[in-house]
Amino acid sequence: MKRTLKICSPQLGMSSASKLGGEIYDYQTIKGFTERGIKVYVYLPRSRTYDKNLKNIYVSYSFLKHIVPPWLFSFLCLPYLFKTYKKEKFDILRIHSPRFLGTAGLIFHIFHPKVPIIVSYVTSDESKLFSPIEKKLFKICSKIIVQSQFMKKKLISAYKVPEKKVAVTYGGQLQSIEKLQKKPKLARLIKKNDRVLLFMGVLIPRKNPMFVLEVFLEMRKSFQNLKLIFIGDGSETGRIKEKIKLLNLSDEVILIKSAFGREKSYWLSRMDIFLLPSSSEGFGLAVTEAMSFGKPVVVSDIAPFKEIVKDSVDGYTVPLIQSKWVSTIKKLLNDKVLSLKIGENAKKKVRKRFNWETTYTLNQKAIESIMR
Repeated sequence: MKRTLKICSPQLGMSSASKLGGEIYDYQTIKGFTERGIKVYVYLPRSRTYDKNLKNIYVSYSFLKHIVPPWLFSFLCLPYLFKTYKKEKFDILRIHSPRFLGTAGLIFHIFHPKVPIIVSYVTSDESKLFSPIEKKLFKICSKIIVQSQFMKKKLISAYKVPEKKVAVTYGGQLQSIEKLQKKPKLARLIKKNDRVLLFMGVLIPRKNPMFVLEVFLEMRKSFQNLKLIFIGDGSETGRIKEKIKLLNLSDEVILIKSAFGREKSYWLSRMDIFLLPSSSEGFGLAVTEAMSFGKPVVVSDIAPFKEIVKDSVDGYTVPLIQSKWVSTIKKLLNDKVLSLKIGENAKKKVRKRFNWETTYTLNQKAIESIMR
């Protein structure tokens, strides 16, 4: 009889309602493992939520609720790793983000070198502090999981990782598009004929939310019934609020700290165009989610987004030049037929190429390749 595979995967978070793309990816991946009969042992910061409907998952908690800085989690989870391995003899150690859990993986490997390690690498920006840890972990691990060809090429060139060690497993799309029985409270600010631009993501400099606001200010000169919605929170929130107050835009620019499930689906359905001008990304889960609703997306022309969006076919990849963004958005708002065509192409693409079932399968193949 074939023995049940066991994976140990310490996580800083594993919420199905997270606003972080990496955490959503991990939740969906682990969900796929458990649905295929794999037992997954998870260690989380105290009180972090997870999907209790999942079978074959065994969750333990740290005594700390907030791990600041996050790399301290490496040391907090070490006793758990040794204790769990002694009891369960898990087959694979899965490390999400070597930046935060790499030290734990390296120390565990010293004592249990025969246990293969799979690394999920989602961070696109380099760090002088953590690069040495990442390099050492990449050297001793059996497989590195990334979400784009861009990330694979980066590992090969910057970290000299052998190509056969890296597996690309794209993220999926938003699965639930059920309509809300009752509209969100802030929906009252949107009139029936309003055109809606939507930004969804953490409000931090590399995602350029201030750039979106500047584009909107230029756009409103030509469109009187235009609204801008930000879904997210972060270090740029204060600057955005200040500008809204200064220009008296509280009825035109709507800030939503977070939206999950049906509420998130509502806003993605109500928008006319999705905007994400990131300067760097590992993938772009928010982009595939937006495309799954059959609406056009306008994103920056960075390599990961070009893997998702074919310019002028199922979306637009545009350099971070304000005038180019303004002209692209104007074109879509002025041409309903074009907008519908781009949106429909986008929906077809993500349903065919970017779905969680494919993600599960690719992850499973990666596991099978190291268990032979």
